[in-house]
Amino acid sequence: MKNTVKILSLLLCLCAFAALLSACSISIQTRPSASEDEKPLIVCTIFPQYDFIKNIVADTMTLELLVPAGSDTHNFGVKDVTPSRLERIHAATLIVSVGGETDKKLMDELKTALSGSAAKYLTLLDLVSEKLTEEETMGMHLEGEAGGEEDCEEEEEEIDEHVWTSPKRAIEIVSGLTEELCRLNAEEEKTYRANAGAYIEKLKALDRKLEEVSAKKTVDTLIFADRFPFRYLCYDYKISADAAFQGCSTSIEPSITTLEYLYGKAIELRLPAILYMEGSNPQYAMQLAERIGGKALLLHSCHIVSAEEFKTDDYLSLMERNVEVLKTALGVKE
Repeated sequence: MKNTVKILSLLLCLCAFAALLSACSISIQTRPSASEDEKPLIVCTIFPQYDFIKNIVADTMTLELLVPAGSDTHNFGVKDVTPSRLERIHAATLIVSVGGETDKKLMDELKTALSGSAAKYLTLLDLVSEKLTEEETMGMHLEGEAGGEEDCEEEEEEIDEHVWTSPKRAIEIVSGLTEELCRLNAEEEKTYRANAGAYIEKLKALDRKLEEVSAKKTVDTLIFADRFPFRYLCYDYKISADAAFQGCSTSIEPSITTLEYLYGKAIELRLPAILYMEGSNPQYAMQLAERIGGKALLLHSCHIVSAEEFKTDDYLSLMERNVEVLKTALGVKE
């Protein structure tokens, strides 16, 4: 009887020990690997630089988009970042912003919130050789967003920061980002340069398509019943443009006076389309397009991507759509 009790006790101990080993095994299997934890964290304010860096570093770094898909940088602040997320961002290796007025307030707030962080800061404007000033559209003057000639002379001209809208500038940006990323992670330099080289070839192919569109255009002016963040795109591909507002205007509803002006110009130039940008109300472009017997088309600046676009699209796919839109808007004959 005593032997039976001893055997039963031994079996119970063995079962308990086996259960303990099983629990430990499960714990070890589900714990994140050290290599994942140790990857450098790069934080990007908006989608274009996030996508550029993703194509360079692949899975060797952890990337985070600070302004969530579907949100506008102009309305986003540190108040919209949770404490736990701020704590994570505090450990970032690099924080990449646009520069200029687009995210200046956000970056000022972030630098204050991340006091003591060792993160390096980089802007896209740092990476381009030529910076253009914002183009003053006639629609902007009609809306009263600028004063008279005397006032304009006193005001300092603002740099247009939407440098990524032109593939020519995107090539410069990717090259500059690559140099910075190689400095941050020298062990992966060969991989980064190879990835960047392959991606730049795709950007060059996109550039050639836009050059072809420009060469074949039968009209050379775009009308936006909206804001105009395409200064670099139009400048680089020799396209004129007029719009209701400047690129980063907070106004989004053009007045009747402005709409009539844009309508008259579209009729005069016999334009086949009226444009608007993502994140805007398309009704004004649709109204003008109906009046001129043309189309209302979305030209994507890649600044504000929806949650769905973030999952399914990238800079190249959005810009490929823009190529098709520009063919229609500029009257390109196939």
